[in-house]
Amino acid sequence: MSEWQPIETTPKHGRFLAVVDGEVRVVSYGKTSHLPIEGFCLADQGPEDFDLCKPTAWQPLPEPPGGDE
Repeated sequence: MSEWQPIETTPKHGRFLAVVDGEVRVVSYGKTSHLPIEGFCLADQGPEDFDLCKPTAWQPLPEPPGGDE
């Protein structure tokens, strides 16, 4: 897994892991579902519940397991 990186280096597209209030969450950058505000949003609540958050560090999502069965 990647090392945690400063939040200032976060990409402005796609989803990533982030530390939010001491927990690791899936986050994206975009518009909230409730207000026309752009910022970091929790992306692990469901498609209609993108709430703003204040992450402190980030890293890319891990690759899903390969189908090596």
